[in-house]
Amino acid sequence: MKKGTLFTIVIIAAVLSLGTTAGGMGIVLVSPDEPRTVSSGGTIAVPCEEVSQFSGAVDAVKVSGDSESAVYSLEGYGIVRVDCASAAYDVLLTDWQPSPEGADDEVQPHRAAIFDPEGFRADPDSFENRLYVLATLIRREGPDSRSLPSQSSSWIQIAAADWLRLDHPQWVADGEQLFTGLVEVCVDDDGTWFLTAHQQIENLTADGFSEPHITLEDGAFVLQKPTIHEIPVGTLLYAALRQTRSSGMRLVVHGDAVETVHYQSYLGSFQELVLLAARPGSADIEILYSRYGDPIGERTVSYSVY
Repeated sequence: MKKGTLFTIVIIAAVLSLGTTAGGMGIVLVSPDEPRTVSSGGTIAVPCEEVSQFSGAVDAVKVSGDSESAVYSLEGYGIVRVDCASAAYDVLLTDWQPSPEGADDEVQPHRAAIFDPEGFRADPDSFENRLYVLATLIRREGPDSRSLPSQSSSWIQIAAADWLRLDHPQWVADGEQLFTGLVEVCVDDDGTWFLTAHQQIENLTADGFSEPHITLEDGAFVLQKPTIHEIPVGTLLYAALRQTRSSGMRLVVHGDAVETVHYQSYLGSFQELVLLAARPGSADIEILYSRYGDPIGERTVSYSVY
């Protein structure tokens, strides 16, 4: 039997042993190439017989396994290192408190999905080693041009006189640019706070509204179908919906493969959403645009989650 087939059978058996995953998050296959995001209480599949060590703020329980792979249930938060005999994997473990639209309950800083600059300035210790989604403008030059950051660092301005360093080893910032990603709040030995970017996140609303693309094929006008993006379970998505007196935006998710894990509203005129590819399947995300209350168009982003 091939290794890939055997691994698939193990995962299916693990799902059956856990019960149906339709109401929760699917099993996340860890990858050596990039950290995978997992909700606390979720499960990961590790391609090795025995894990020698789990490092980080995590409780790991082995659910199933065989001679080549194992499935673990994780509880905790932050960066988790999974060490095997032949490889090591990083898991981005979130314990965000779901906040559906219309909820009035206050979410504690360490249980929110979206980084709160004001909350951080008031009590940075409550943010330490936590993971947050951050959408902001970054720049290479920070508050002091005499001490430029390295090629793998930039600065974000969180208040008129306050800045934070943003480390991002995978890419290089060139001038000002928009950034949306999953960051960890860190502190140096000397007490200097900074953010570490672990992965960039697709911003569903970054491009704004544009007219649908229509092509002429065989003498007929054809509306271009949305491209289907293939993403693994655990992939994060972000959307920012703005409301003004003359225009508005609304987001609708079709299918159960992608779900909203955090919603935050600012005075009703600006909403931020964090979405998660929770289980294998398909999902169409519609962004609806209106002007003076009347619909003017929509844009659809389609995903196939594996």
